[in-house]
Amino acid sequence: MLSEKYSHLKLQRMENEFKYVLFEDTDMFNKAVSLLNSNNVDFFSFSFKGEKSLICSADEVFYSSPKEQNGWIGFKIIGEMPFGTVQGLISTISSCLMREEIGVCVVSTFQTDLFLVKKDRADKAIELLKNDGWGISG
Repeated sequence: MLSEKYSHLKLQRMENEFKYVLFEDTDMFNKAVSLLNSNNVDFFSFSFKGEKSLICSADEVFYSSPKEQNGWIGFKIIGEMPFGTVQGLISTISSCLMREEIGVCVVSTFQTDLFLVKKDRADKAIELLKNDGWGISG
């Protein structure tokens, strides 16, 4: 069940379907980031030890890669969550979903966390989270 320390938080299902794209070419990665920025599109970009990847709306067609994965649904955690003060939150969510072997990808920003699940498991994820006490909108 949802812990009292998280009871003020809610989940919001995001409208867009997301995709992951792994870039083998740094120039293409930089062009994609520039294009997404210029079009004022929400996205996540990662550059770590030579790996360049993006998570963005599946509607964005800017690059095709054999290392692209479509079909992710996002959930945003809504509520006051000062940086570094909500230990165990993602573990609580992922443990709930793990019961039905639903994998989770987490993206953390300074002010919130988002998690993504595969589209074909999104309805089951919502059911499990609601049963665990989470309020979900969207």
